[in-house]
Amino acid sequence: MAAVSSARQGADRDGPFQLRGNSFTMMVLKVNDPASPDFFTQLAVKVRQAPNFFRNAPVVLDFEELTEDTPRFDIAALVTNLRALYLLPVGFRGGPRAVHEGALAAGLTPMPAGHAGQRPPAQRAVDMDVAGGHHLRAGGGRGGGGGRRAHPGLRRAARAGAGRGGRRPQPAAPLSQPGGR
Repeated sequence: MAAVSSARQGADRDGPFQLRGNSFTMMVLKVNDPASPDFFTQLAVKVRQAPNFFRNAPVVLDFEELTEDTPRFDIAALVTNLRALYLLPVGFRGGPRAVHEGALAAGLTPMPAGHAGQRPPAQRAVDMDVAGGHHLRAGGGRGGGGGRRAHPGLRRAARAGAGRGGRRPQPAAPLSQPGGR
């Protein structure tokens, strides 16, 4: 009996196919105005900037910005024109019912809403005195500030010279090494 069970497991592995779950990173093309006469002209310019990056890239079409009031457009033609640019539309997400029906008819797969392109919540900038007379200054995110502006209250405090004893904030002292101060 054990030999039959073992043979069956081997046959499952060696069968003509296997179905397994997986996840893939795909480009998302946010479609804001599909009827724009500049849509494909501007997209072609973008593709020409890095043709090897875009060549045969799987693309999910994001129709989330479209509403019932969006003028009707031919999704099959959209897919054909994207393929002419060597982009391979494989799925779609969002949009009104008419867009869903057109996308399904064009052979696209409905995709779940994802987190692509979304930034993490904004982080607050910190600018304050801490224990031991040191000053702590941290930006609001990427790269020591990432271009984000400090909280208005912190900016006012810095302009007014508010800090311990009314002096201007000083740069943070370097962190001490283990075993030293």
